[in-house]
Amino acid sequence: MTIAEISAEFLRAVDIQRRIGISPTSWTRWIREGRVGPLAVHIGGGGPPRYRREEIERWIDAGCPNRVTWQEANREARTR
Repeated sequence: MTIAEISAEFLRAVDIQRRIGISPTSWTRWIREGRVGPLAVHIGGGGPPRYRREEIERWIDAGCPNRVTWQEANREARTR
């Protein structure tokens, strides 16, 4: 996967923070508290975690539900 493909398909945490208007400190707290629904993925070796763009967009459209709510909704959607 090229850098351009990664950038098109995945978002960095800072991109998401800017989009939803929170600070890096708040983002870290949200992660720790389970308030971020989508899980991060690690691409390659030691790079920063990334998030699937499509999933982040759905999560934001859904009102940024917490991890448990998000995972339950996705599990239900997959079984339909």
